[in-house]
Amino acid sequence: MKRLIMSAFLALAVVPTAVQAAPAAPPVPGEIAITDGSKPYLIAHASGLQIYTCNGTWTLLRPDALLTDKFGKVIGTHSGGPSWELRDGSIAKARRDAGIRVEQNAIDWLRLAVTSVSAGVDGDRLTNAKWIQRINTVGGLAPAGPCAPGTTLEVPYTADYVFWK
Repeated sequence: MKRLIMSAFLALAVVPTAVQAAPAAPPVPGEIAITDGSKPYLIAHASGLQIYTCNGTWTLLRPDALLTDKFGKVIGTHSGGPSWELRDGSIAKARRDAGIRVEQNAIDWLRLAVTSVSAGVDGDRLTNAKWIQRINTVGGLAPAGPCAPGTTLEVPYTADYVFWK
């Protein structure tokens, strides 16, 4: 009996790491909802910069952000393209499909259609990505008004990226 209880306890202790529930679809405005039956499978928090250049007006040059999991562990990066690369080396690139301004002082929430994926040396976590949503944005907006051509500006931002397959 003691052996049976210990076996059951060990089996339950292993289940949470072996079977991880997929994240729930976050509530978002209809304009950026994913409605094709895809399911979210990864949520990453981004903290970094939106980098702008001046061509008479401020234009986004690229983002530069670290991606972390829900425990704050760095799992990858987000950069120009736009592209996302996880620590396993897998990469997803995407294009803007839809967007909506949710907060007046923050960059838009987006729905991005994945255009290409590649596996990394250590894994393929992003190779199933079909959609990416950028939600819960804070900051990142270029200032309004004139700018000096040729100058660059780094604006801090945070956001959550939801990867769908």
